[in-house]
Amino acid sequence: MSGSWTAGVPPASAKSRHDGGARILRIGSTVAVLAALAFWIVRIAVLTDFADGPALAGGALWCAAVFAATWRPKRRVLRSLAVAAIAAAMIVVGVRAARAAPAQQEQRAAVTRQVMNAVADAVRLHRARTGMLPEGGWKEMSVELEAAGAWRGLTVNRARGDKAARFDHIPPKDEWGCQFVYARTGADKFVLKSSGPARRWDAPGNIVITQ
Repeated sequence: MSGSWTAGVPPASAKSRHDGGARILRIGSTVAVLAALAFWIVRIAVLTDFADGPALAGGALWCAAVFAATWRPKRRVLRSLAVAAIAAAMIVVGVRAARAAPAQQEQRAAVTRQVMNAVADAVRLHRARTGMLPEGGWKEMSVELEAAGAWRGLTVNRARGDKAARFDHIPPKDEWGCQFVYARTGADKFVLKSSGPARRWDAPGNIVITQ
């Protein structure tokens, strides 16, 4: 009979449904693991203020996780072990990067302050020579100071192991990639500003130098 089967042996349709369900479960678990690892990469980037090193390391490990998750070894346990090892490596990278983040922020703040102090000294030198403060905003001030020879460059020593930063020209942006601000506040007064690590003027942490 067309609808009969041997006792104890499930019909082909039932076996097909079982295999299909197992396959969907494997695909779903793989996608969930990769999504969780991708979220961890984003978390690493945020914790480290989008520093290149940890983000690149996390991205490389995520690509390795994709390869491991789609790998088809003879023994499935090898694939699970590979994904687990990569996930553990990503966790280690994230934890170490998070621990180093405060020191990186302090270094960025220190470099930004040194640049701003050097610019303030150049503005004072220019005023002493000409009797006037530079006009305009940061861009116009930078051009005027460099043309007048008031800016003599700046070398900033970074953290141990990093190369010293040399500023032959007045940088337009701070260490967080935001625009510096220069404004005259009086005949002989001026202000220099950086929005700081928050990158917003309405948040704490702004760096301000006034004269």
